[in-house]
Amino acid sequence: MEILKQLQKMLNFNLFWKQNFIDSFTIKLEQYLSVIQIFRNSLNHWLSINNPNFLIMEITIKPFFKILLVIFLLFEGQLYSQITIDEIIAKHLEASGFENAKLDLQKFKIEGVMVQNKAFFPLIIRGVLPYKFRMDLTYNNQAYIKISNGNVSWDYNPAIDSVSSVINQSEESQNFIDRLTGGLYNYKSGLIKAELLGVVSIDDVELYKLEIFINKLVRIYYIDKLSFLIIRIDDDLAENKITYYDDYRKVGNYYLPFSLTGFEGGEAAIAMQFKTMQINPDIKDELFEKPVKHNLIK
Repeated sequence: MEILKQLQKMLNFNLFWKQNFIDSFTIKLEQYLSVIQIFRNSLNHWLSINNPNFLIMEITIKPFFKILLVIFLLFEGQLYSQITIDEIIAKHLEASGFENAKLDLQKFKIEGVMVQNKAFFPLIIRGVLPYKFRMDLTYNNQAYIKISNGNVSWDYNPAIDSVSSVINQSEESQNFIDRLTGGLYNYKSGLIKAELLGVVSIDDVELYKLEIFINKLVRIYYIDKLSFLIIRIDDDLAENKITYYDDYRKVGNYYLPFSLTGFEGGEAAIAMQFKTMQINPDIKDELFEKPVKHNLIK
């Protein structure tokens, strides 16, 4: 156990690794130490017979065993190498295809269904970054339409055949893409801050747990240790709002989730299942104008 303490000090062993890993590491290390101790005793016996300078060689051989043990463990893959928040985010951006900060993603069109209360609503989402955004959601063969152009947002309700409007200068399409992708490409520019909280296991999957600061918002991100893709985002810790990201597929240069499932208070609240995604398709500007009553866009 004395060697274990020295190894932990020598490797600057991080305290945030979870306790069950430390326990398993300790057991594994003690097993290796037992084997090495047998080998060392045999070697010392041979040295005592064949070398008069046995005591000197015994002293100089101790560091060799420590170095050998560390190298062996590293090759065995039993130690987690230290990794910084910068490295985790860089690997995530590389894995998802956003290492160049979405330079060629200017437009998008997504088709799929929204699921809520066991009801399915076909939807089409279109956007031109950063402002123009449109969502057509069909229910009972009628299209509920939401449009934003960077100055005004409109909502069309076919059930009462009305159009409501509100002043809105927010970047709706950019916000949607940031939500779909996690938006960690904004880390390089300093628009968001991040802190590594540690490593956790969810459903037997090892994940990096990150605390992300976006303006005044605080979110918790969980990134898969193997794929470096986002698996889960916690939005509101007090209300237990969680979104799971799944079914990643390659779209152009990117890997994007085709399944988003939102939970509130531990219960499934809403889900989006996408069928197709298009990057930089041809989108007409007229789609982002004030909706016309009974307007079904195909």
